[in-house]
Order: sequence, then structure tokens, then C-alpha cells
Amino acid sequence: MKKYLLIVASMISFIATNAAKGSDKDFIEINVTEPGKLAELMGERANDIDSLVVTGTINAADFKAMWSASFNGRLSALNLEKAKVVDGIVPDYAFFNSNEQTDFSNGVIHVIALRNIMLGEGITEIGKGAFMYATNLCEINLPSTLKKLGEISFSDCKNLRTSPLVLPEGLTEIPRRCFMNCRSLSEVTLPSTIRSIGEATFFGSHITKINFPEGLEKIGDSAFYGSHLEEAVLPSSCLTLDGTAHFALNRNLRTLSLPDGLTSIPDDFAEEGLSLIDVNMPSSLKTIGNMAFSLCPLGGSLKLPEGLTEIGDRAFYGATGIREVTFPSTLLSLGMLSCDNWSGLKSIRCIGAVPPVCEIATNGLGPFGTPNYNVNDGVINSIPVYVPKGSLELYRNSPGWDIFFNFIETEYSPAAIAEVYDKDSVTVSVEGGEIVISGKEGRFTIYSLDGTTIATGSIGNEVIRISVSSGYYIVNACDKVKKIRI
Repeated sequence: MKKYLLIVASMISFIATNAAKGSDKDFIEINVTEPGKLAELMGERANDIDSLVVTGTINAADFKAMWSASFNGRLSALNLEKAKVVDGIVPDYAFFNSNEQTDFSNGVIHVIALRNIMLGEGITEIGKGAFMYATNLCEINLPSTLKKLGEISFSDCKNLRTSPLVLPEGLTEIPRRCFMNCRSLSEVTLPSTIRSIGEATFFGSHITKINFPEGLEKIGDSAFYGSHLEEAVLPSSCLTLDGTAHFALNRNLRTLSLPDGLTSIPDDFAEEGLSLIDVNMPSSLKTIGNMAFSLCPLGGSLKLPEGLTEIGDRAFYGATGIREVTFPSTLLSLGMLSCDNWSGLKSIRCIGAVPPVCEIATNGLGPFGTPNYNVNDGVINSIPVYVPKGSLELYRNSPGWDIFFNFIETEYSPAAIAEVYDKDSVTVSVEGGEIVISGKEGRFTIYSLDGTTIATGSIGNEVIRISVSSGYYIVNACDKVKKIRI
């Protein structure tokens, strides 16, 4: 769906209706003495005006008159620096009229001739869709008084090239699809006040450079999908990543810095980052989503942090630059093909005494794909796999891990197999041959390592005791998961 949105603008014909009718320009200045009178003051010459300076007080009716002069005529340069806008708001769809500009039955959007506009101080808001599909628009300034941008306000302004486009201090949010498909936009400067970047805000925008100020809290679904960023350094405050595919298809992205405190990397997060080499894994990380870094080469050593419990399907598929990987003791599961096509891999280190459960596809392929003997084709099954002392047979006989045969036992401690787990007032402990669960109300499930449910039930005021045989188990108590050993 997202790739479709990226190319949809290319499928629609943009036709400049009644574009410049001649080489001569007609520059005029009009003082609007009463809001709503601009059309009357332009009169019959409205469609012949190329450049217009407006002074006085203007309202929504006056914006409609300017739109008409650019759609039905040839108005391409507009100066509103000395105009006072009623309520400080550029109206919704000020320069786009869907009823007159769209012909979806023929796949056509007729566009206005406007190329340049200068906005005046005092404007506090640019309304929803105000400049959408203004495909001839090249230059615009954003007043220092601006506090709010509407959704899709500059969507599909494919020739907008103001660089850098400086968003003023005081602006706290860039809403959904605000600069989507702004293909000529190269550099954006965000203010220190920005808190949220919305869904698909810069989707397909081709920007190469943007700052992420400290104080930014949230980035929305597909916000930078298909952009041309070379670097993205997220601040420590940015811990909310709504949706998926935030930096997907950024094929020039080389560096991606994620903040400590981030607990989950979403699905498709940086998928097809074909140049992505340098990315960190925060120590707070718990889960990595499906295809999060699929087809990202990455490079060097991939050390996944203690506390990480889940790696999704194809999460690191095609990471050909990885030379060694360390899987933490807390890791519970490796998704299907999550580590496939790691042609550069030289060694694997596993900290946990119990191997992470490998998700196996219906065709029998696990996280590491088909065993390969050719260094140029996938993971070599003869590479050394370092495991804790005493756990060699567990790994050798575990589905997904059994493609390897060069296991080497080491002396490092399998610290992850905690016998006591206390989180959010839920306690899981081991007493003799029993798993003991106590704490707040909720549900619990105990699994064997092959996924078989051993016991399930409710947690209340009483202490739950489940007798089990010796071995390793996975306990899910109130949505908190831990491996334990009896």
C-alpha cells in the first residue's frame, strides 16, 4: 500500500489549466479596503494578472479570488507580506478546489499557475489542504508567527524547493501528509518546539537533510518513507514510533541513531535501507519488528542488548555486512528468515544457556534460511557458534539451530536464566520443583521450550504453585515474559 502511495503521484496527470498566455507580465498592486472585495477590485483583468501585491485586510473570499486568478488565469507570483489575514488563518483548501480541479474519471488533476508566494507576519495558521497539488509552487516563506500547519497543507507540491525550508519556533506539530511527495524539497529545519511528526508527513518527499531536535516525542507511520535522507539522529525524547515503515525505502540512509529508552523497533522500520551501515541497538530494546532492517547491509559487529526478547520475521534479512552477532540471554524467539542471507557472517555468540525458539516456515526454513556452503550465498553453516558451557546439546538439537555443527562451549555465565522475576508487582520464582507466581490480578501461561502449554490460569490474591519436572520453561505472567530453570 505504501509503495503504491509513493508512485500514485506519477500516475496522475498534472495539467496546468490556462497557464501563462503570453510572455508579457502584468504586475499590479491592490489595496483591499474591505475584506471580501478583492475579486471586485481585480474586475475583468483578473485572469490577465501575472504578479499581484495585496495590501489591506483579506478573508476567505479574497483567497478564493486569488485561487481563481491562478486557476482560470495566469497569476503566478503573489505577495501578501503587507496584507492582514482575518483571524490570522489561511483557509482550508485556500488554493485547491476539488470540485473544479479534479477529474478522477480520466486520472487528471488540473493545477494552478502559482509559482511564488510571500506570506506576511501575523499569520498563525495554514489550513488543511491550503496548497495541496500546487505543483508549480517553487518558493514560499513561513512567517515567524505561524503556530499551526493543517493536514496535507503542502501535499504533492512536487516543485517546492525552498531550501532550507525553515519551520518557525512555536510550531509543535507537523501533521499527517503535510509535505508528502514534495519531491524537490531537499533540506528542512525543524524548530526546538516541535513535538510530533505525523503520519506520512514527508512520505516520498526526497529530502536529504533534516534535524531532530531534543523535545521531539513522536514520529508517525511512514513519516519518512521513500525520502532521501542520509542521516537520522533521533533525540533521547523520541520514544514513540506509531505505525510502521518510518524510514523505509531511504536508500541513501547511512547512519541511524536510536535513543536509549526505546523499547520497540516497529515493523518495516528501515526496510530497504540499501546503504544503511551504522545503526545502534538501544540497551532498553525489548522487541524488533518484522522486516525492521530487511535488506539493510549493516556492518561489523551486531551486539543485541540484554533485555531483548523477540526478533521478528525477516528482521535482518539480507544484512550482508554483519561479520559477527551476539544474541542476548534474554532472547526468547527468532523470527522466520530473520538472519537469512548474512553472507558476510563469520561467527555467532549466544549468551543464553537455553537457545531462543526459532520460528520455522512451512517450507522448513528457520531464521538462518537454507544451510549454505558457498560464502556468497547465505549463512555458512560451518561458522563457529559460541554457546555457554553445558548447553551445546540443547543448541545442536534445537530446530533452526541444528543447521550448524561447529558449536564451541565457553565459560561465560548464562546470566539470563533468572530464578526470580519481579516486575510490576508480579513475582515469578522457583522453589524446589515448583514455579511460584504471585502478584496483581492477571493471566499466566507456562510453556515448555517447544511451545507446549504446561499450565495456564488467573493470578489473584493467592499464590500459584505449579509442579514441573527439571528443565527450562518460559513463563508469561501479566504479559511479562521470562525464561526460568528448574
